[in-house]
Amino acid sequence: MSQPDTGSTTGITTGIEARLAELEATVARLTAENAALLARHEPDAHTTTSGAGMDESVSRRRAFTRLGGAALGVATVYGVTNAAPAAAASSAILSEVDNPVSDKTSISSLAPFEADVLTVRARTNGDAITGFGGVGAQSAGVWGQAESGWGVYGTSNTGYAIYAAGRIGIASFGPKGSPTAGTYALRDIVGDDAGNLYCCVEAGAPGKWRLINAAVAPQFHPIAPIRAYDSRAPLPGAAILAAGASRAVSIADARDIVTGVVTATSAVPLGATAITFNLTIANTTANGFLAVTAGDATAYAASTINWTAAKTTIANGGVVPVSAAREIKVWAGGGGSTDFVVDVTGYYS
Repeated sequence: MSQPDTGSTTGITTGIEARLAELEATVARLTAENAALLARHEPDAHTTTSGAGMDESVSRRRAFTRLGGAALGVATVYGVTNAAPAAAASSAILSEVDNPVSDKTSISSLAPFEADVLTVRARTNGDAITGFGGVGAQSAGVWGQAESGWGVYGTSNTGYAIYAAGRIGIASFGPKGSPTAGTYALRDIVGDDAGNLYCCVEAGAPGKWRLINAAVAPQFHPIAPIRAYDSRAPLPGAAILAAGASRAVSIADARDIVTGVVTATSAVPLGATAITFNLTIANTTANGFLAVTAGDATAYAASTINWTAAKTTIANGGVVPVSAAREIKVWAGGGGSTDFVVDVTGYYS
């Protein structure tokens, strides 16, 4: 078996050390150049930069980029000869932009396969990436955008995945209300134009949502009880509710208990989201039930009042959402028909 060529090994080590010394000298030189540039007069942000002023800005930007490349080169050489390099006194990559023409320093990957563009690891108690935004409402310390997935994504074994020492802002995703289009994942949180926050409780398109923080907390407004509807009264039209049928009923106005004539308009005002009510049934046939929903509902899932014999007169109270048109819908099920009366005792808005 041949013996290792100690002369070749010594030559490789000497070459690496020479390259390391060369790179360290480059870092020292560029650091001095950067210090000199920083000491020079900064161009006025309100004046047009051209000629020498533009050259200075471009030169300053390039100097910082070159320093980053040289320092990164040193880190690479250290990685070859020393698995645990001593902590550096400055950043491995340093980049600063002071150029009215271009405001970003980009790092791109040309790999034709899935790869991270940049991976940064910090030592104990260090920050992997620290970002400082400029002065202005539109500036960001760290800004992320993605064609799909997450603009900024964080995970943590023991601490916070994402931690903010100041405010956390959520941009509006659209008009008032939970999403009606798009595909969402469980626990997604979105905000609407009115300032309401919603959490996705069932993934899908658009999924199911729960209001977790209303911009204005709904308030209950009790009112003197009003007759909103009576199917026996001439107005808005006497008609028993047949089995299997449904009827949209306005609860906006107060009506006379005998004639059904409107006695007060907007007793339940625009903007009301729900009402408290009493529902009375009379002149029943067979047996059955009534279900009460919002006026724009297309189905019901629970009964509000039940009867088991003809000619029954009973009442029950409840709370139900109302549509934007200030309507509720009453459904008849179970095989029987009945007259019904709706009295409103208060509303939420």
